[in-house]
Amino acid sequence: MDCKRGFATAVIELSILCILLLYKLQLNHTLVLQASAHLKLGGSADTAVVKAIAHLEDSPLTNAGYGSALNSAQRVECDASICRTIDYKFASVGALEGVQNPVAAAHRLLLHQEQELGTEKCTKFGIVPPSFLAGQACKEWCSKKGIAVDRKLVSDGASRQYFRYKKKLDTLEDDEVPSKISRLDESDEDDPEVTDTVGAVAVDTDGNVAAGCSSGGVPLKEAGRIGPAAVFGSGLWSGTSKRGNSKVGVSCSGQGEQLIATTFARTVGEKLLANKNSLLPLKEAINRYFIDAPELASLDIQSRLMGVVAVETSLRSEQLVFHFGHTTPTFGVAWMSSSDLKPNVSEVPLNLIE
Repeated sequence: MDCKRGFATAVIELSILCILLLYKLQLNHTLVLQASAHLKLGGSADTAVVKAIAHLEDSPLTNAGYGSALNSAQRVECDASICRTIDYKFASVGALEGVQNPVAAAHRLLLHQEQELGTEKCTKFGIVPPSFLAGQACKEWCSKKGIAVDRKLVSDGASRQYFRYKKKLDTLEDDEVPSKISRLDESDEDDPEVTDTVGAVAVDTDGNVAAGCSSGGVPLKEAGRIGPAAVFGSGLWSGTSKRGNSKVGVSCSGQGEQLIATTFARTVGEKLLANKNSLLPLKEAINRYFIDAPELASLDIQSRLMGVVAVETSLRSEQLVFHFGHTTPTFGVAWMSSSDLKPNVSEVPLNLIE
């Protein structure tokens, strides 16, 4: 199956770029402007990513932070993560309750690694700081670090969505439930309250790349379920070429278990770094490593859902290459470079490439 549901590449001859991704949301210029302004003032790529995603987590229109989809226990459990090329660190939180900005908690965990590595506690006793915390233990760690853990994250829209889907599921026979649940995170034109994961990639003035993502998961998911937004290599990835002259950041969204099974973010990033013709590998990666992935062979092709944004930097050409692609009906993306006066916003429809 040819990847004709959406693919685009842009070459930007500038040193700063900030990208945001969502599925259905009408993108807000404010958050892109804020992140871009931070970068122009010399701010780090990872902090820009946190600022952008936190803005989205505060909105009830996204399935991240406040307004996230409710799980089977009628509670909000969020996943989020961040990674960066400056020191190759990664941190994530999973099934986290009561924290409005899970991406900020993940970033705090990343900074905790930075502080603890090299201390006597680490070198003498081998107590390595964690890169991934989940559930109640994660909530307790956040509380110790001064992060508010008592926020009310259930929005009116998420509650209505929960009861609507619960009623639908209750009317199905038991043997039909699994197939229905697997489709609850898909776009539904009749349901304006179905929302999706958010993510961002940024490049700072020093050429460092960072990526992040945040999600409340599929509606009515099992309590304790961890999605790709907390899994390095599946929902996000960043890395550097062997010679060190190219860097890449990747952020993904879609059907979570599919992204985890294919470790799609890392696969895309590595293919972009390895391919000399940077205008083609994303399309090839989507076709070969997702649509035609052996891990997804038992699934109908139409249910193989993903969206991805990626940014490559090249010291040799002093260019940034921005890629995005998707197999979903629509894909919203915004980007802004150092010379842009305002963000570029696009919601990509089906059949972008004929």
